[in-house]
Amino acid sequence: MLDAAGEVFSEKGFEAATLAEVVARSGGSLSTLYELFGNKSGLLAATVGERCERFSNVIEGATFSRDDPRTILCEVGRYLLDQMTQPDGIALMRIIIAESPRHPELGRQFYESGPETGRRTMARFLSRLTERGLLDVDHPETAAVHFFHMLVGELQIRLLCALAIDGYATQEHLDRTVDAFLRLYAPRANDVAPSSLS
Repeated sequence: MLDAAGEVFSEKGFEAATLAEVVARSGGSLSTLYELFGNKSGLLAATVGERCERFSNVIEGATFSRDDPRTILCEVGRYLLDQMTQPDGIALMRIIIAESPRHPELGRQFYESGPETGRRTMARFLSRLTERGLLDVDHPETAAVHFFHMLVGELQIRLLCALAIDGYATQEHLDRTVDAFLRLYAPRANDVAPSSLS
């Protein structure tokens, strides 16, 4: 049902989307939809929350399976770039921006389940790499913000303004971002942990 809701919201926008059309695409009934989500705002919040959860799961899976900074940053970055350039993802972002002043809970839920959760998960990963002497990060949450904004800051503005994204979603852009981040937070030679040398 949430996939169908995402399609309808992306195609119609929030105001023009109807719960009846969501039900028609997904099956089920209006009564079930109201029971699960309450109303259209609740359905939109659940749709956004589910997509944010997918991204958080990607970060969790990548960061806690290995300790290689470059591989993990490239994997997380590639997923984020791919998701951000999907038409339905762009449409949902525009809806969130437009509807948050009228529905503050929607904006709060999106931020907490998406950017905030992603930042905290990445910060835990950066802290672990710093403990092992593989990075030198004094403020992990700030460093996580640096990575995400270096990667998608310009891209997001261009997408929201319906401008050409040029080279901001390419592998070359991802590689350069990761290179710059790793140079910024490279460990100092005298701070390398003994465990990382064994």
